[in-house]
Amino acid sequence: MKEMYCTEDKKDCINKKEVNNFIAETSNNISKRHNSERVAIVLDAETLKTTTTLEKHGFDSFNILIPNPYIYKKIAKKHLFTYNCTLNTLLNKHIYTKVDVAFFDYCCTFSGNIEVNPKKDILVYFKKKLPDKNSLFAVTFSKRDSKIKEPMNKARKYIMKTAKQYGYKSQLIYKKEYADHGAMFVLVYKIY
Repeated sequence: MKEMYCTEDKKDCINKKEVNNFIAETSNNISKRHNSERVAIVLDAETLKTTTTLEKHGFDSFNILIPNPYIYKKIAKKHLFTYNCTLNTLLNKHIYTKVDVAFFDYCCTFSGNIEVNPKKDILVYFKKKLPDKNSLFAVTFSKRDSKIKEPMNKARKYIMKTAKQYGYKSQLIYKKEYADHGAMFVLVYKIY
């Protein structure tokens, strides 16, 4: 398996920084749990931009879980709770606690690819009742080579439908399309 995200090209991405700060600050405002108790699942690169932002906003590094089989060794040298598995495996086999922030920062399209299936990941996350009440759920997808029309609208509807199907309410509180290094979009939901 190969890491698809070119960290060096995107390390100074203004949009990524803006999204990370929004997620961390909003989590601080809505979470009912103490900072040291909050749990996050993050698809992060070796620069650990999202993880670092969460830590600066009070998250305990022991409660930030990063699945990444592509560059596991590089990330594990910097962050103890890195898992040598896909997000789907982490969700299915390693998570048994409520999650305050889930940032599925995919490098692929909403349709996924041979190794990553975002729809399955999202389904498992809600089906296993992992979101805490007053938590955040965020996704980033590439629009490059998307095989579906209106991928942002399709992703938005799928997330809301899946959350509702498993007893959650979801409110879209942030969305953005940007093209720093390829066409991308991000959606952030409050889950309650």
